[in-house]
Amino acid sequence: MTRTAQEDAFLDEVLGLFVLEAQEWINQSNTALLELEHHPVSDRKHKLYDSIVCGITNLGGSAATVELRDLERLAFGLLPLLKGMQALNGSTTAVQLGALREGFNGIIGAVQTLSDTKTGQVPNLEPILKRVAEVAQQTAMAPQQGSPAPPSTSTPSSSVMDRLAEFQRQHAGTSNASRHTLEAIIRRAKQDYGERGWRLVDAPTVIQIVQELNRSDDEFMNDVHKRLPTIAGIFADCASPHAD
Repeated sequence: MTRTAQEDAFLDEVLGLFVLEAQEWINQSNTALLELEHHPVSDRKHKLYDSIVCGITNLGGSAATVELRDLERLAFGLLPLLKGMQALNGSTTAVQLGALREGFNGIIGAVQTLSDTKTGQVPNLEPILKRVAEVAQQTAMAPQQGSPAPPSTSTPSSSVMDRLAEFQRQHAGTSNASRHTLEAIIRRAKQDYGERGWRLVDAPTVIQIVQELNRSDDEFMNDVHKRLPTIAGIFADCASPHAD
């Protein structure tokens, strides 16, 4: 179905807002990734991974909201690799960093060309996702080759939700989109798992929460989209010199 000029203008505005938000998360994540690639001291690496995870999670959630499926799949596809690399306590390899960088560059390229493609298409998405998944699987097995991997019920401070909550506290008082997204995720986790259980929510469950929130956002956006002609007509009537 051919879109009207009003629908095209609305789409451009929505995508423009997404690009502004995405650029913030890309800059945040890329700065941290560049530092990781230069092998910082070990006690810095955990914070750097936290920064990348938060940025990628927010970008993936926002991409899902505006139905940029390639960006959504690639962003969430990087999370298992990031989690596995972080669990190695700094013992990352060039292969792991290379796969992470390839995926991240795919995100950067898709966002940069979004004004032209309107779809956020990622070239060679399937090969990138396949490589990232393979490296993530190898990374998840790596701790078993040396010292035993820590149990999944490790100290609460290392949980995904605690890291998201810490990021939220660090940005308290700001009005950026990242903070609002994190608030929604944490609020839903507390609602679904209670005050004692929400901190134990793992990364796949966080992704599921984000997807559920995105479906709610999609319904809202679809409703707004359907009402655009009516809204535009109201504004046109108000702007008319014959309006009361």
